[in-house]
Amino acid sequence: MLDLPMAACLVTAFFASVIALGWEFCRWMRPNRFTNRSAHRFFALLGGLGACGLAIEWNDASHSVVNGPWRIACQALGLIGFLSVIGIIAWRLFKLERHSMMQSALSRISCAIFATIAIVAYSRFGCMVQAGFSLFPGELNIGQVQKDDCWMGETDLGNIIPLFHFDADERQFQSFASTFESRFPNFSNTLITRHSADKEANCHGWVFTDGRFLIRGESVEKVLKDNRYRIVTDPIATDLIIYRDIAGNVLHTAIVRAVLDDGTVLAESKWGIDKRFIHLPEHQPYSNNFSYHRSNRKDHLIMVHRVDPETIATMIDD
Repeated sequence: MLDLPMAACLVTAFFASVIALGWEFCRWMRPNRFTNRSAHRFFALLGGLGACGLAIEWNDASHSVVNGPWRIACQALGLIGFLSVIGIIAWRLFKLERHSMMQSALSRISCAIFATIAIVAYSRFGCMVQAGFSLFPGELNIGQVQKDDCWMGETDLGNIIPLFHFDADERQFQSFASTFESRFPNFSNTLITRHSADKEANCHGWVFTDGRFLIRGESVEKVLKDNRYRIVTDPIATDLIIYRDIAGNVLHTAIVRAVLDDGTVLAESKWGIDKRFIHLPEHQPYSNNFSYHRSNRKDHLIMVHRVDPETIATMIDD
């Protein structure tokens, strides 16, 4: 699933850096003609915006590097790069050089920096789109998510939860499932497989419909509210773990299976239409922003009814 806020950061980083790069290149080639101080400050700030966008995305993505020291190194690299860019931009903003050789040198350095930001942002955005610009992982390559016209979900307060199924050729799906290790190389040694891949449900559908349907992340908010879930800080077995993006949108759902004596939490979740795993809460590719939720209900299942397709359409429209 595409993380829209992070995608927006990368798009901002790319275009801001390209524009700033154009200005610095012109200053490099014609330093005596491009001397407007206001324009100079504007494009310097634009370059800083590009660096900021890339730094935010880089830091957010670093949680997928499971190994602790490597994660710290990855975050440190992003921080050092960001501070370096800010330092150069601050110099350009508050100490405008008058010597032509200094102008040329800093323009060359700035060109290299902004070109690097643009290239990295473009490549990371391309990888993000290729990984899942779709409702559920794999939709672009092997099939389509279709709304189920014969079944509907319902919360405890009677609100409708649209249900979906995944329409894909079985051979294509199995081929897709076999590539899991290459798609998630950072997690290969941190997971305990509980069930093989199946396309009947995604993570939310596995939790709330016992693996019978797919459910959108936006519907999870309605379930949490109507079924009276509350956020807790002392997780116990059967609690939910809700993962969100930077904008607060639900990305993933897991169930707490155990809490060890030292406080270590073990979770179980289904990764889209991929396999189902036991894992540490932070060892997943969705988000490092998660919270624990508890309800007094005996389970997490919503009510599922078989109804006439026209009835579903009328109830959802209302």
